Amino acid sequence: MDKKAKEEFWFMERFLDLCPAFPKGELRKLAPTEEPPDFQFLVSETQRRWGIELTQLHNEPYGHDKFSQKQRHEMEEEIVRRAEKLFLDNMNLPMNVTVSFRRSANFPKREWDAVGSEIAKIVLKGILGHNLNESFLFSVEHPLPAYLYDIRGYFIPSITESVWYNSMSKAVPDPKPDQILDIIRSKERKIANYKVQYHRKCLLIVEGMVPYSWFDDFSEIRDMVIPTLFDHVYILHTSDGRTPISELTVKRPE
Repeated sequence: MDKKAKEEFWFMERFLDLCPAFPKGELRKLAPTEEPPDFQFLVSETQRRWGIELTQLHNEPYGHDKFSQKQRHEMEEEIVRRAEKLFLDNMNLPMNVTVSFRRSANFPKREWDAVGSEIAKIVLKGILGHNLNESFLFSVEHPLPAYLYDIRGYFIPSITESVWYNSMSKAVPDPKPDQILDIIRSKERKIANYKVQYHRKCLLIVEGMVPYSWFDDFSEIRDMVIPTLFDHVYILHTSDGRTPISELTVKRPE
């Protein structure tokens, strides 16, 4: 499997671990020639096939800033690049790391090395205690320097590429119902192209693993009743301090 497929498989395995109400069974990532859906799940008890679509949820960059987005992005991107290099010089561990800067963060170029060094040390400290032979999530929200909102990431042993992101500082919004509905409608269009019949059709939306993908209050989304062709719609939250799985209320379209 390529990097994207490995990440998607890891998201699905994490979802299955965190959702005891989901039936037990065998998960298979379908090859591009077999898709859609993204995954086929064979329920152990009934031997019925469930089709599962997976996607990630992204929010929009914050646009009201006294610094141009281009300037801020270039600064944050370069600082994170230096932090990644310093981290890998100390520990050759290919991880996916997201560094979230506050909107007030602004450094002259002469300070970028020092800031990058500080971030690398924070990540090193943040992964202490994890078994480096197994997949893990980590997050550091406090104590942090004033210019950082948080640092989070994950490690999957089978992925050998190091990827560090800067999140381009911004406000963290509430998710918009229309955005969730747009995701569901987009994925619904694939159902007509399923090559086999599925007893259940599911959609898993992953929130919080890549830049522009974390949100604040999901209560409005959870209170909605969504007409959809999917039998189940789930959101997998990777932010600390919240219920890891949200199952949205759905009904068949009239």
